[in-house]
Amino acid sequence: MSEMELKSRIDAAFLPVVNKPTRFLGNEFDAFVKNSDEIKLKIALCYADLYDAGMRNIAFESLYYLLNDAKTIWAERCYFPGIDAEATLQSAEIPLFSLESKTALNQFQIITFFLQDWLSCTNVLSMLNVAQLPLRQSERSDAAPLIIGCGPVMSNPEPLTAFFDAVIIGDPETAMLEIATIVEQQSGATKADVLKLLCGIAGVYVPSLYQPQFNSFREFQGLSQRQPMCLPEFLPEPEKPARINRYRSNRWRQLRIPRKIATVSMSFPFRQLPIHRMRHLRFDIPVFCSRPRNSIYFRNCRTTFPGWKMCRCHSPSVLRWTETAIIGAC
Repeated sequence: MSEMELKSRIDAAFLPVVNKPTRFLGNEFDAFVKNSDEIKLKIALCYADLYDAGMRNIAFESLYYLLNDAKTIWAERCYFPGIDAEATLQSAEIPLFSLESKTALNQFQIITFFLQDWLSCTNVLSMLNVAQLPLRQSERSDAAPLIIGCGPVMSNPEPLTAFFDAVIIGDPETAMLEIATIVEQQSGATKADVLKLLCGIAGVYVPSLYQPQFNSFREFQGLSQRQPMCLPEFLPEPEKPARINRYRSNRWRQLRIPRKIATVSMSFPFRQLPIHRMRHLRFDIPVFCSRPRNSIYFRNCRTTFPGWKMCRCHSPSVLRWTETAIIGAC
C-alpha cells in the first residue's frame, strides 16, 4: 500500500467512524514535521496506552523532543488506538500508522515502545498485531523494523524479551541516540549484525544473544551468553557483557556531585496542546532532587521508583524553571 493510498483510506474509512478522531490527526502545536528528503532515519515512538495518557507523560515527550533535535532523525508518535479504533483498523485492513506523516509502522526503521506500567504490556502485542508485524522477534525477518522496548517497566525486561529485539534498561534518552547512530551508520548491515553492535551500549539488553537461566521452580537465576555471532570484517567486535546494568547518561558521569543540568541536552520541552478536551492536562516541569549523593537525605531519593531507576540528583536551576513556567503559561 502506497503512502498516498494509506492516507486516503485513513481519511475515508477510519477518521469518520472512530471515536475522538482528533487523537490521530497529529497536528498539535509544537509537533515535529520534517522534510523526508533530509531524513536518514525514521523512528516510531509508540506509547503503549491511549493518547490522553501519553500526552500527559513528560518522559515520553522528552524522548520525542530529544530525538527530533537531530537533523537527520525524524521521530514520530504513535499511541494505542483504543478498542474501537483497533477494530476499525482491522476491519478496514489499515495498518497502524504514525501521527505526523501517516506512515505505516512497518515502514519505519526503528519502533520504540515506551511502557510506563505493567498494565500496558498487552497493548504492545495489540499494536504489533494491528501494525501487521509478527509478535515474536524470532518470527520477524531482516526487513522488519527494529523493535525496542524502554521505560520504567523495562527494569524487569525478562517477561517481555520474546517480543523485543533490544531493551533499554535505565535512561532511554541518550541510549536511543546511540542506537540511532549505529543503525544509521550500519544501514547496509543485517539485523543480526546491528544487534551485536548494540550490545556495546551500556544498558542495552539483546535477548537473542543471551540465554536466561531458571531453577526448578522457574525462578530467574541469571543470564548466560549464547554462541558468539560472526560479524563482517568491516564491523567492529563489541564486548558482550555478562551482566546488563541500567543505563545512566554520560552527562551525569562527567559532572561532579551535585549534578547539574546541561543546557542543551536537558532543556525542558514545551508541552504539546491537544485539539480535543482532555482530563488532567497540565503543564509539567521536571523538578529533580538537589540533595548530594553523600548526604544522609540521599536515601529518600531511593524510596521512589524513578529515584531508584535514574537517580537524577543535581542542583536546581530556579531561573530555568521560572522561564519554562512563564513560556508554558503563555
